[in-house]
Amino acid sequence: MDQHQQPSQENPYRDKNEQPQGMTPVTGEPHDEGPLKHSGLGIASFVIGIVSIIGIIAVIFLVAASISTYLLPNNTIAPGFETDPVVIISSLSILAVLFLSFVGLVLGIIGLVIKRRRKVFSIIGVVLNGLLLLGFAFLLITAPLLQGV
Repeated sequence: MDQHQQPSQENPYRDKNEQPQGMTPVTGEPHDEGPLKHSGLGIASFVIGIVSIIGIIAVIFLVAASISTYLLPNNTIAPGFETDPVVIISSLSILAVLFLSFVGLVLGIIGLVIKRRRKVFSIIGVVLNGLLLLGFAFLLITAPLLQGV
């Protein structure tokens, strides 16, 4: 062997068709993973929004049915209305539905932030839960104004 000649780096015992071991180089091109999946948090937000709207409608009917037994002929409410168990349960149900709607709103917002997921259910969930919460806030603001009418 000549002094200036380098020895061969090939392994004589390695199969010529065998792939080299070790890390593969990154090409920098994003690989297509197929169609985007729906966001699980967005679907949860959508379902919570639907359940919240159905729940608030059911509670409104429950309150209307319980109020009708306490209405007097001059459109005032009879004493003892506040201690009726149906009224107490329906008031707590309103709070539960509002809390559920707030959770749905947060899940929808998180679903909108997640990358590489479809955002359809997240958007619908945010709209449903947001409208429910805004509608309740609107009622809280306008109810004292309507009392004098």
